[in-house]
Formats: sequence, structure tokens, C-alpha cells
Amino acid sequence: MKYNISSYHGQHSSQKQFIPNFSQHIHKSDSGSTLVEVMIVVGLLVSVMLPLLGLLSIGLETGQKAGVNVIGSRITNQLMSEVQQSEWSELDQWNGRTVYFDDQGSTLKEADSANPSATFVGRVYVSSPGVILATQSSIANAMHRKVTTVVCPAMSDSGDRAFSEALSALENGKPVPSTVRVGHGLVTNTGKDA
Repeated sequence: MKYNISSYHGQHSSQKQFIPNFSQHIHKSDSGSTLVEVMIVVGLLVSVMLPLLGLLSIGLETGQKAGVNVIGSRITNQLMSEVQQSEWSELDQWNGRTVYFDDQGSTLKEADSANPSATFVGRVYVSSPGVILATQSSIANAMHRKVTTVVCPAMSDSGDRAFSEALSALENGKPVPSTVRVGHGLVTNTGKDA
């Protein structure tokens, strides 16, 4: 069956077609955002950004602890090596010595707490001769000296507080603060210093 297309169109062409005019429905007050919409967007942004800011502070703290562990280990090993290479008679000169380091763990030549390059500070503590070893119950060996190195970030006034907190924790068998790195060693007098 064939349809005559021209007659089909012709039959419907007399009917009025309805074309909606959308421009009549747009009001000028609908063209912008309302205060309620803006407040909802701001509320959503704040609710997303606050937890992210909290994570940022946790990340910074974790990064500082990691830096203290990595660079602190390097500084601790460096200080321990320098003490072990010293003459037995000169070990007392190391006791209480404070050394400043940059952010890579390199020793600063002319350093003090006011130096802006000082990122870490290390302090060495050397015991008097006569260390009691675990293998010898109560006999002090005068040929041994215990060396403790403490490394912490070099912050002007909190450095001394960090040292005292670390030493207090060590003496009381408690954990040291997380921003402090502590190293222990034993120096033995082999009699070859002469």
C-alpha cells in the first residue's frame, strides 16, 4: 500500500501547530543564585575542607617525625663515631657538648640556636668510667663508658626542654618524646691511645 505523501501533509497543514514559547517563562529573578543556594554550597565546601585541613596537620606532624627519625639516626651515628674516635683521656670533653646541624644532618661550623640554618641539635652525654654490664652482675668495668646521644629539632627555647624531657624519660624507663632521637653506645678503652 502506497501513501501519497503530499496529500498526507496537506491534510495536516490546516491544523494549527503548538510551539511553546519558553522565553515567556524565564523571569529575571531566576537568572542568578539565591542566598539559600550560596549558603548550601558554602556549607558543603566547609564540611569537605575542614577534615582535609585536619589531615594536613597530621601529615605535617608525621613528616616531622619521619625527618627526625631519618636525619636523627644519621646525626646519632655521626656523633657516636666522633666520640668513639676520640682519645680515652679526651672523652670528658664530649660530655654535655651541643652540636648543631642543618636539614641534611651536616655539622654547622659556627652554629648556635639563633642560626637560621640550624635545623637539628644534638647533645652528647658520656658517663664516668665504670659501666656495669648485664653479663657481669655487679662488677663495674672501668674500661667502659656509656655514651648517649640525643637529637631533636632545633627550635629556639624548646630544644633544652626536649633534652631534659628525653633524659628524664630515659632515667625513668619511659618512652622519649616522638620528636627526639636517642642513641646509646659503649666506648671501650683498648689501651692503644698512647
